[in-house]
Amino acid sequence: KHLFEFYQVDGIVVDENANFRHLLAYLKEFFGKMGYKDARIRPAHFPYTYLSGEVDVLHPEKNQWIELGGCGIFRPEVTVPLLGFECPVLAWGLGLERIICPYYGITDLRELYKNDVKMLRDAKVWLR
Repeated sequence: KHLFEFYQVDGIVVDENANFRHLLAYLKEFFGKMGYKDARIRPAHFPYTYLSGEVDVLHPEKNQWIELGGCGIFRPEVTVPLLGFECPVLAWGLGLERIICPYYGITDLRELYKNDVKMLRDAKVWLR
């Protein structure tokens, strides 16, 4: 289920020598530290990046691929006004809800925002 709002964590790397292979290595390391040992990138379209991709990770308990975020290299017309020069900028992002829901066994995203005091009191402590 989806809501019209979401919380996102972003990773950004500015490096004159960066390329898509570097982005793949950052993603493997980033998601590996989160406990997902296997990640793959599928081609996608995002208006601010080119090349763009969606990041899937192999869920360790379910042994199935789940989408956790998107990635790409920012287009020069996005970064030049900010940096003042052309330089590759690697970027990725993931929604926190996609990680929180499975951890707490929540199947409906709206449950996160109900302010259910019983659910909050009974929730296990974040240990990962």
